[in-house]
Amino acid sequence: MDALKVQEMKDKRFLAYSASAGSGKTYALALRYIALLFLGQNPSEILAATFTKKAANEMEQRVLKVLQNLKDDEVFLNSSISEYGFNREEILAKQEQVLGLFLKSKNYIMTLDSLFNSILRSAALNIGLEPDFTIKSLNSQKLEEHFIKHLEFSGQMGNFVNLALNLQKRKSEDFIKLFEDIYAIDALLPKGDYGVKNLQVIVDTIFKLQDEAIKELESLKAPKRTIGQFSKRDIKAIIAQNLYGYESIEEHSWFTKYTSPRLEEIFAEIKVQIANYLSALENTILYYLFNLYEHYKSARLQRARGEGELDFVDILYLTQKLLENELIRDFLYFKLDTKFKHILLDEFQDTSAVQYLILKPLIDEIFAGQGQSEFRTFFYVGDVKQSLYRFRGGVEELFDYVAKRYSINIATLDTNYRSAKNIVNSVNEIFASKMAGFVPQKANSNKEGYVEVSQAQELLEEASKRIEFLKEHQIALEDIAILTFTNKDGIALQEHLTKNGIDSVLKSASSLKFNKKIAALVGVLEYIVSGEEIYIEPFKQKLGIQSVDISICKENTLPYLCLLKIIEHYAYYQNDPNILRLLEFAKDFSTIEEFLEEFKESDIDLAPHTQKGVAIMTIHGSKGLEFKYVIVLDRLGKKPNRGGMLLFKNASPIKIEQIFYNQKGKENFVPSFAKAKEEEFTMQAKDSMNLLYVALTRAELGMFIVQKEKGSEFAPLELAPFKIGTIEPPEPKQEIILEALPQSVGVYGKQEVEQLEQEEQSLKDIKAMLFGEALHFALEMLDFSNSQTLNIAIEALTNHYGSRLEQEQIESIKRRIVKVFESSEFLELINGCKLFKEQPIVYKEHFYQIDLLAKSEHKNIIFDYKSSKNFAPKHIKQVANYIEALKAIESKECEGYI
Repeated sequence: MDALKVQEMKDKRFLAYSASAGSGKTYALALRYIALLFLGQNPSEILAATFTKKAANEMEQRVLKVLQNLKDDEVFLNSSISEYGFNREEILAKQEQVLGLFLKSKNYIMTLDSLFNSILRSAALNIGLEPDFTIKSLNSQKLEEHFIKHLEFSGQMGNFVNLALNLQKRKSEDFIKLFEDIYAIDALLPKGDYGVKNLQVIVDTIFKLQDEAIKELESLKAPKRTIGQFSKRDIKAIIAQNLYGYESIEEHSWFTKYTSPRLEEIFAEIKVQIANYLSALENTILYYLFNLYEHYKSARLQRARGEGELDFVDILYLTQKLLENELIRDFLYFKLDTKFKHILLDEFQDTSAVQYLILKPLIDEIFAGQGQSEFRTFFYVGDVKQSLYRFRGGVEELFDYVAKRYSINIATLDTNYRSAKNIVNSVNEIFASKMAGFVPQKANSNKEGYVEVSQAQELLEEASKRIEFLKEHQIALEDIAILTFTNKDGIALQEHLTKNGIDSVLKSASSLKFNKKIAALVGVLEYIVSGEEIYIEPFKQKLGIQSVDISICKENTLPYLCLLKIIEHYAYYQNDPNILRLLEFAKDFSTIEEFLEEFKESDIDLAPHTQKGVAIMTIHGSKGLEFKYVIVLDRLGKKPNRGGMLLFKNASPIKIEQIFYNQKGKENFVPSFAKAKEEEFTMQAKDSMNLLYVALTRAELGMFIVQKEKGSEFAPLELAPFKIGTIEPPEPKQEIILEALPQSVGVYGKQEVEQLEQEEQSLKDIKAMLFGEALHFALEMLDFSNSQTLNIAIEALTNHYGSRLEQEQIESIKRRIVKVFESSEFLELINGCKLFKEQPIVYKEHFYQIDLLAKSEHKNIIFDYKSSKNFAPKHIKQVANYIEALKAIESKECEGYI
């Protein structure tokens, strides 16, 4: 490692970037990662964590592309020079070495979920869990049944009934949803000392005080409506009265002429007694609630351990609980494959408190070495203005909290590389006075752009007019996106556009997961893991069959192979490119359960030629995306009421100080509750402002805001109608080249890469490595008993490697895999054998991975894929090692072919 360069980076070892929309946050993360590689750091010691598998794949792909094309990447070269003190010559001199190391090393560019999953598996036995647990969505109905049986067995049904009576809730699923929400934040909860209180005594006291108030008012000859304020005998109705919002009774207009010192005393005492009642009620409800919650946890964890099935909330809960034990925690981090010296976190504003608590020991370890000579760094990026997931546990306050805790400098990325000047300037002007600490952005674009704000009574019709306006300026429908506040609004908009003859694509229903043919196919996998007939019905109906033979796809089969077997068996491909997209997505998963969980959260576009028109999506769904022209449509209906049964007051972003039972009118009697409720309203207003900011920062060339006159979601922005700029003629369309989907070399042909000569490889050799990786990829996709998979493999090969290899190399791979199908010698060898791809074996403490293993009753045949005859003696020795290992393991004849 260059000691001078490390010294130059000293001030940036611990750094956070507050990165506004379009300011290159992901690029900054990749730049930091690559800088660490050029400082001599091993990829296996760098954790780069994202929130989605798509983001992780894009990050890995970006790193690989930069390293491959470094000499032509002036932006990266200049950024490295200015940001981290490198010079051009030393970067280019190290390019081959760094690229080679990245290709042959295990990297930890991964999702947080994947990281936590691996942590839990490594120490699962410590909490009575088998490490081979599966991950699948929780079946709420089954959990509810399990929970009720658990209550009956433990004699807790009486408490359950008492709680239901107090809360006036009759459905057990209401409690299951409540318990699920509490379970997700279990690590943050305070230790409450709750108990059952005698509520009736307090209620009787309040009624007596009301009677005294009535007598006093009668003596003052007050009218009936005034006296009637104290005649209610329903405690909930009493608490909800506007009357008790006043500090003094004489402030109420009905009592101005009818008050006395005694009436004021009674009024004050009633408020005190109501506060006592509310405290007693809260204690009682929380007592029953958390007593039952403990049983809910027990039931849930019993089910998880008994069935070996966890969902992602279980993984968070159990991983955090595991790390509470310091001895286990130290052992656990010792057992990880590597010790992370560098941590890079993406989208930090969406990190939940529980996720942070799990990461905290790793982060603490980084900072524990500050005084040592070992080089360690910590880096995160995000934008609190784009925090949209508080309802899912995201805590934007963590961004500043972590910076303060570890004395991390927060730098600002304030240049917008996405949007035209008028859009950037308009956003600056709109939000400068609306968001605390808002930093105006500089526009990098040389385009002027167009912005228009309009008001309309008929929002859908106005949206149609904006589209027609753009069409008049030769803007293609595919370059327009309309953002809505709800999926329901999107459906209504699409119906309206269809009536007006405007093609549109509803993104909430146009993702791969909503395609009926794809959903039916994935339903077969759902059926395999759940056994519930409802999942397999669409597939049966689609094909007009009575039953599905799932014996062709065992539960422990890789999801990609399982899908491929179903597609082949039922001739389901039919030249549908969306099937290919599903198969490519499935390649990244090792279990069906993980595939299903990620697929439900995925947003994979359908193949381009299968959809056309204006894109319609929610603002939440647009986060992280950009479009040439954007129309932001106001909410069609009324804004929903927010608020749940419980209200939480936070002591810090990672600790809840107090839990309140949320009841209408309670703020008039309990000051601490009133403050917590006010803070909650402030946070809700902030959430709404963040949503508007995300909506108004998606456009590149033109932005339209269509708002209604009353009850508008845009009201907080106080926008008056205006227009600025012009619609520029579109540039001629260029041929679109498909970018390669991310693919780690560690998956295919790993043993070949790991055993390459240690000396420096030239760029030519590295391209040969990629060629070999691509050949492995294509061969693994083949089913040698079905020639139909040849077309699938070729199309997938082009998608994955089309932009990373030259066309001549792609054609060469195509010719080679076709020859495999045409080889009668090869087909005869595998005839009657069971085939296992990428088969791992361990022998004499060595790990081997066989490209293709053909097993028959009396013989094993090994096939090792090589893309050239270079290093032939070494390859022969490698296969000889495989043969020796298999003969020792299975004691039967074994042959090997290259």
